[in-house]
Amino acid sequence: MRPLEARLSAGALCIEDGERTPFVDAASLVAVVAGLKAGKARRLRVIVEPPLLQRRTLVDLPPVRRPQLEALIQHAPGRYFRQNGHPLVSAATWTMEGTPPRRVARAVALEADVAAAVVEGSIQGGWRLEDIVAAGHPDLSLLPPAERTRRAGLSRRRELRLGGAVLLLWLAALPAVGWSLHRREAAVDAELGRLEEARRALQTARQALDSAAAMITGIDGAAAARNQLILGLADLLGGLGDSTVVTAVTLDAMGSGEVSGRAPDARSVVARVSQVPGLATPRLVAGGSRDSTAGRVLQQFTIHLGVGN
Repeated sequence: MRPLEARLSAGALCIEDGERTPFVDAASLVAVVAGLKAGKARRLRVIVEPPLLQRRTLVDLPPVRRPQLEALIQHAPGRYFRQNGHPLVSAATWTMEGTPPRRVARAVALEADVAAAVVEGSIQGGWRLEDIVAAGHPDLSLLPPAERTRRAGLSRRRELRLGGAVLLLWLAALPAVGWSLHRREAAVDAELGRLEEARRALQTARQALDSAAAMITGIDGAAAARNQLILGLADLLGGLGDSTVVTAVTLDAMGSGEVSGRAPDARSVVARVSQVPGLATPRLVAGGSRDSTAGRVLQQFTIHLGVGN
């Protein structure tokens, strides 16, 4: 519900339905405001009109902010308004006026005892006074300094109460927040534990794969060495010739070994072995006595050799 608006002029207070209630001084104004009737409306807004309201347009003032501008005018109201021996309540704001536009100050003033009478009457009549404003300048408040101070204190107390309530809510919520954080921390720890188990399982599987790969590599190496040994033996035996009798062969996977046997001429065996592809240079390390086998005279020999890649 919007507030009741009352227009205050010289000697009368007029409400929205046009009813005018006269008064003669500040004391009678208190009774007039307290006796206002407006149905269910309990909020009041008073609009002050001339000649009670004094208006001034001020130029050549320092370009200060609005609070400093109002403080400047309130510090010496008699310089800007007529006082007639009464203290004033004033307000001011900056506007742009003229052609070309220039910055000027719009200032208004009201006798302080009139503003105080409106406040007192509102209290006695049970009204919640929203503001006392200047006609044509609803943003300029003419509340008395004592009422402004009281409202500022109420505002600070409300802010303190609101801050205290918020603080109490935070304190009340701390156990729930702590419990929630504890649950989240436990969930994070559990998830980290599962990830660590997965990491260990992956590491174990990787080690098993590395072992299997090493085993396969070893098997492949052994098979290659075996094939190399077989090829080396085939090359060796194929190069000895039909008249040579082999009595012993020693050959490892690296291709090193010895061949022992009997032949008509041990040196000719070394020469033939030297011509076999894939065999390193053979070396005769022992040549023994001759004997007769099947009507042939054969010489014992021992040859050291190595198999090349």
